[in-house]
Amino acid sequence: MHEQTVRDALDACFASWPQQCWLAFRCPECGGVNHVEVREGSLVEGYLDGAPGPSFVIKRHVRLDDFHVRPRQDAIEIRNLNLRWDIPAKSAGR
Repeated sequence: MHEQTVRDALDACFASWPQQCWLAFRCPECGGVNHVEVREGSLVEGYLDGAPGPSFVIKRHVRLDDFHVRPRQDAIEIRNLNLRWDIPAKSAGR
């Protein structure tokens, strides 16, 4: 995966898992799906592993000032400086 800015990754997000604070985004370079975990003040790049249960394997951790995350039932809301993203929750049927 080529280096991307946090903004590029968040702009390319298309699904979230609010309970785990995980996001899926499509790489604009290769079209592959990548995953990040978001928490207050940080973003973690990694990948999902399904065995023995869903878990997130960390590849890189980035600390960010003024980075706020609010999981909701229907989405994850992210705010950073004057930017905002609402990444819709992945439904069970999708």
